[in-house]
Amino acid sequence: MQEELKKIEEYKTIADDFALLRVDAEQKARIFNSGDEIGIKDIYKCFVKRCHLPESKIDELIALEIKAEQANIVAIEENIDYLKEIISKNNPVVLISDMYLSAETIRGLLCSIDNVFKGINIYVSCDCDSRKIDGSLYKYVRQKENVEYNDWIHIGDNIVADGNVPDLLGIHTKVVKEYVLNQLENNIARYFNSNYDLDSQLFLGLLKKVCINANDEVFRIGAICGGTVLYPYCEWLVNEALQLGIEKLLFMSRDGFILKRIADLIIDAKKISLKTEYIYVSRNLLRDNDQQGQRAVEYLNQFITSSEKVAFVDFDGTGKSLVNLSKKMNRHVLGFYYYLEGKDTGDTYSLNSYTSIPAKSAACEIICRAPHGPVVDYKNDGGKIVPILAEVEESVWCESGLYSYIEGALSYAKQYLNWYENKKGLSAIKLGKYVMNYVENECDSQVMNYVGDFPHNDANESETDSYGPLLHEEDLRAIYTNRLNEPIEHYYKGGNIEYSIRRTFDGKKNLFDCVNVSSAKKNAGAKKVAIYAAGKYGCEAWYRLQKECNVEVVAWVDSNYQRYKTNNIKAPANLKTLNFDEVIVALASEKVFKAVKEMLVDAGIDERKITWICDYWKGFVI
Repeated sequence: MQEELKKIEEYKTIADDFALLRVDAEQKARIFNSGDEIGIKDIYKCFVKRCHLPESKIDELIALEIKAEQANIVAIEENIDYLKEIISKNNPVVLISDMYLSAETIRGLLCSIDNVFKGINIYVSCDCDSRKIDGSLYKYVRQKENVEYNDWIHIGDNIVADGNVPDLLGIHTKVVKEYVLNQLENNIARYFNSNYDLDSQLFLGLLKKVCINANDEVFRIGAICGGTVLYPYCEWLVNEALQLGIEKLLFMSRDGFILKRIADLIIDAKKISLKTEYIYVSRNLLRDNDQQGQRAVEYLNQFITSSEKVAFVDFDGTGKSLVNLSKKMNRHVLGFYYYLEGKDTGDTYSLNSYTSIPAKSAACEIICRAPHGPVVDYKNDGGKIVPILAEVEESVWCESGLYSYIEGALSYAKQYLNWYENKKGLSAIKLGKYVMNYVENECDSQVMNYVGDFPHNDANESETDSYGPLLHEEDLRAIYTNRLNEPIEHYYKGGNIEYSIRRTFDGKKNLFDCVNVSSAKKNAGAKKVAIYAAGKYGCEAWYRLQKECNVEVVAWVDSNYQRYKTNNIKAPANLKTLNFDEVIVALASEKVFKAVKEMLVDAGIDERKITWICDYWKGFVI
């Protein structure tokens, strides 16, 4: 409706606020009618008055709203099939509704999806001046249809109007389960920041269509988190492939498992001539120059002809694997990434990135998964090079809910293709970025539990550990009290300690706020140290320095200090006014350290006081 109003000059000033104004007009109409039932004309009388429009515009606005209803109506096939089954048994059927649209308007909307509604009597509250909620509409229908209450079966989804009220009258009732937003859907609805945002409303409608019969919460996570992010990426890469004249897309394991299936849905639906293959790839082996690396290249050559223009598809990464592959294969390599961290072009490669917004660890862990182990090597099997996969018990994937997650993601993609793709207003790109950011930054127990418990192993040899397990009291004591300077892996059996901390401590992003680490008694004259950066390395630096008697941490700063929601981590500008002997830059990348060092020197910090964490602790590991 908003989009249609924007096309008409005299409505442009109200278009953006239409939804809010429309809801307000309906509330006022109900107040002004003193409890009597209202119709759509009553609503628009209040609307034009509020917006200082002439009453002559009422019919035009009503027609625009009905047109919008017509454009966005969605069939619930199982309910229509049930209705047809009842009619096929010669059972009389009527439709009853508390609604401001007339019976004939509703009939027109329903018949646009199925003609079964053409001959069915429809009773609505605004036509009959009666309502279900107070029983008067049931009484009205009883008289019109000449039926006794005890011969009547009423089916609906409102526990009061369709259940308790007719039950009191003696009508047999069947209350079907109403679709209720779960925690994740409610949180995302709030995250969109408006009940009147068109994208959010269409998005929630799409989710309802996909998930209405799903009792599995992981299925819904798959639809919400997998479908919304991966569908627009796949649509983009298919369009890019066509523009570049690509003949075949090679989806790299394991991130490409769901991606290929969504891309295939798009290709089939749009009848595009584009081949796809799922290839089993070890990025580590592609970087090696030994025999394993050579076998990896021989394996890939089986999917590529000399004349065929192909492109590799991954989710996120630095691109180093494909850069090395281009040198080993002695050919120009094309690649697509959701997010590319490295350089995108070179003499032997061209890498295309969907977004410049980094795909962070937690989001990647949930978005792209495959029900098989990683590639550990390749072997010659009867003249054909085949991958050797790490053995993972099938029960691991079943228990993790991965199959339900994949089904949810694919169901979302199918539904988007079938109906929503041609609807103006629903921005797949906008929704994907919203959800990606939500998964990474918001504390949602449903998402965090699924991601945290998902099978994971950094060594890529098995899936026996989980990504971000909950930390219990004994775990915290071992990691933050008993441990000295040993690698944290000696005490923590998970993939992401930061994620475990967030999950354990209700979304807090820094162990400083979560764990009471006993601090060693500081000696007189202890060296005053500041820590720069509050991520994984910064937390580890802070933890270790608490154990040292000759060091006192006088400041902890981070360029994005606001995200940590704590007064203990300050802005880097505080370093200019503090007295300290050394600042430890707690970043993993030496290249980034050098850039930060240069920035600090420009800010007036003595260069001799700035130390990289990997120099402060030689051979530093976490």
